[in-house]
Amino acid sequence: ITGFCVIISCSFFIQHYLEKSSEMLLNEIEKLEKVVIMSENEIANKVEQPIIENWDKTKKIWSALVDHKELDSIEEIIKRSYNKPLFC
Repeated sequence: ITGFCVIISCSFFIQHYLEKSSEMLLNEIEKLEKVVIMSENEIANKVEQPIIENWDKTKKIWSALVDHKELDSIEEIIKRSYNKPLFC
């Protein structure tokens, strides 16, 4: 019974962590989206960098918790957007 309680507790902790970290990334991406829509080039470049930095930290933990295909997809999208300028 103790093992079962540990597994359930860990599951709740993992779910909470995934929700909070994805919410944080989403908030940063939405902030970037607003800046891009407003065509604020300098601000967009400043907003983009923390997304990359936070993703680098987050993906290390997520790699043990989330399907690797999902991580690869997120990583590919970030790389594509990071390697091209936001404004032409």
